[in-house]
Amino acid sequence: DAFVAAREWLDARTADPSVPMDIRHQALVPALRGEVPVFVLANAVEQIESAVLWGAMRKVRVVIVGGHEARACAQLLVDHKVPVIVDGVHRLPAREDAAYDEPFTLPRDLAASGVEFCIATGGEFSNERNLPYHAATAAAFGLDREAALAAVTIAPARMLGVADRVGALAAGMDATLFVTDGDPFELTTHVEMAFVQGRRVDLRNKQTELAAKYRERY
Repeated sequence: DAFVAAREWLDARTADPSVPMDIRHQALVPALRGEVPVFVLANAVEQIESAVLWGAMRKVRVVIVGGHEARACAQLLVDHKVPVIVDGVHRLPAREDAAYDEPFTLPRDLAASGVEFCIATGGEFSNERNLPYHAATAAAFGLDREAALAAVTIAPARMLGVADRVGALAAGMDATLFVTDGDPFELTTHVEMAFVQGRRVDLRNKQTELAAKYRERY
């Protein structure tokens, strides 16, 4: 209903600039024009199919968030060029009769089907530090390692429309990156440095300060 009302308002205001401003409808204009994606929470096959077809009908760019059963409608996603944000690999299977590794192999199967996707942490916004390990699990269960790395770097940047600035190491980009002392997918690896737009980030926090304090010998 919100999108229908916003579209009607936009058409009316385009035809007649004297139509009063409505900030609620105005907020949806970039989505209606396809300038930004619309993120739709959908996990079951029926939900994903409905979201894709709704996006096609409304002519908006849909991104599926969740996508637990996306492998069952992969061709539909490919046909409509709808990407998926896999909201976490470390979870239980969606159905009781599903294989134990269903969540772990989902990225592999999406990649094999040609579905554009990236990997998130399943709502663990306070634990984004675990993101590399979600990608690592996907790699351990069949996803190409380079594809796993792309799934947490350049792939989400493409979905957000900022791949020209972040998501890869290349000349002319923002120099937003981190440096580790080993493979970033390994639990034993530590982040040594981080940069945002070329500016070094201070990685000190309460825990690192306490660690330094109690390592000091009196």
